[in-house]
Amino acid sequence: MTVLPDIAGTTTELLPATSTASDRSPYHVYLDSLTSDESKRTMRGCLNRIAREPRRD
Repeated sequence: MTVLPDIAGTTTELLPATSTASDRSPYHVYLDSLTSDESKRTMRGCLNRIAREPRRD
């Protein structure tokens, strides 16, 4: 088992919250990482179809 270091009493700097621009959303970042226009079109369609699916709780 890995032993984690004790960090009690240490200070950490927190980064300020930032809003996510639409071009940096996971959806856009992933699509932008694809190199083929056909792949982008295919995956955009698949992701949009998944987003429209009703939730099954």
